[in-house]
Amino acid sequence: MTVEKSVVADWKRTEGCRTDEDARRFSLALARKRARTAFPDDFVAFARPLMDRMSGRHDRLGDEGRALRSLREIRVRAAPSWDAAAVELMFWFIRNDEPPAFETRGWEHCLTALPQPQPTSGRFVRVDAVVQTLDDLTARDYVESDPLDLDHLSTRRR
Repeated sequence: MTVEKSVVADWKRTEGCRTDEDARRFSLALARKRARTAFPDDFVAFARPLMDRMSGRHDRLGDEGRALRSLREIRVRAAPSWDAAAVELMFWFIRNDEPPAFETRGWEHCLTALPQPQPTSGRFVRVDAVVQTLDDLTARDYVESDPLDLDHLSTRRR
């Protein structure tokens, strides 16, 4: 809504982001809504089972839900490119520095939800994944990958 300056001038300022980390998180949240990657339609269809599973299990109490809540972000890279006839996918599940407390199973169990190429799955010929912290990820891997926004995976026409 629009508010006149004379009204706003009388308001008492309340600081929202008190630390640099708070400001970065707020900035990233705003950017996510405006700077989402437009993935190819066939990738969206290929990754749909993974996204549905992760969305459905995120708030559960078990190991998988705990693992998903400990993720900072998920990134994916297509090699050699998104437009290639044969594409190898690499998923990075970037977790926060503090690992979740698993009761019975580790990350390997949580990664079983990754879609796997099938003879009928088109261009995607290989899928790999790794769970890492930002300290483990190279700058090149980060820059050459795209964030996977599970809330609103956008598509582009091919």
